[in-house]
Amino acid sequence: MGNLVSPVEALGFIDSIDSKKHLLLAYSEPSFAKKLEYRFINNGLLNGESCIVLTHDKTKFIEEEMREHGIDVEKYEENDLLHVYQIEDPTMHRESILDGFKELVKIILSDSKPPYRVVGRIMYDVKTEGGISIACHFENLFHSSIFRNFDGSVLCTYDLSDIQENDRWQQWLTQLTSHHDAAIIQKRDGKSTITFQS
Repeated sequence: MGNLVSPVEALGFIDSIDSKKHLLLAYSEPSFAKKLEYRFINNGLLNGESCIVLTHDKTKFIEEEMREHGIDVEKYEENDLLHVYQIEDPTMHRESILDGFKELVKIILSDSKPPYRVVGRIMYDVKTEGGISIACHFENLFHSSIFRNFDGSVLCTYDLSDIQENDRWQQWLTQLTSHHDAAIIQKRDGKSTITFQS
């Protein structure tokens, strides 16, 4: 599927991102994912980019993790370069799922100026068939239309154990990969692959 790489090479790939990219990170080990996510964010902060972290958890937990990974959270929040958002489930929007998605994107970008660097994902539930289906739909919509006018890079994060709760998880992972410019997929054995879409 892709080239087998070491964790150090995966970090090197993250360090090489200097232009507009829509990336997928599917991981088995949360500690591995956090290293890549916060390296991606830190690189953007060092470049003066507006960095946005999306979470379904409390923002203070994410901010503490960033500090543990060497990010000066207070400095970058004070300089208006770092924003951490606890986001709502777009499927619960009063009008429609699509309206929920569009509203979240608008809210997320309202406090920042391009170029952007975004980490996270909008859909919380990817364990169910319905949830992963909606997530794939959002990724396709973003990649095929919205991303064209988006000034920045996005690292979409998925825990493989969540995706693997679906019987058709390999098909869903293939579909997710196809909706991104490149994918880092870390298997249970700790080995990672990097795949590029043409």
